[in-house]
Amino acid sequence: ALLMLIFINVSVFILLNFIQIVYVLSNMDLSKFESEVVNWVILPASLSTLVSRPWVLLTHMISHYSVWQMIGNMFFLWAFGYLLQDLIGKRHIVPLYLYGALAGAVLFLLSANLLPRFSAVIDTFHFSGASAAIM
Repeated sequence: ALLMLIFINVSVFILLNFIQIVYVLSNMDLSKFESEVVNWVILPASLSTLVSRPWVLLTHMISHYSVWQMIGNMFFLWAFGYLLQDLIGKRHIVPLYLYGALAGAVLFLLSANLLPRFSAVIDTFHFSGASAAIM
């Protein structure tokens, strides 16, 4: 289960970067890549945008931008995932990963919508990566 999670995360990272390379080689603007691809897989802070894209509650946890974010997250998932897998068993790794990601998404949405600091940038504020699921 742990290797499957790592494989899924790395595969989506490679796919997103491959699509980005296609955009770059086609002389398309990278802002177009973000609006046409990335915005459909990351978790937006705006609740009105979230209602129109409910699948992002699942896709944000496997979508990574940065190589370093990906390497760091997968290293922590691999290192501490094996320890946790030995403690609680293989059956509980995927549900725990999903619950952690959903809890992180709820906390992000609550803080982004309730804290006044983020009200000015709520339309451009987003969350992606497996950090909440791993921690």
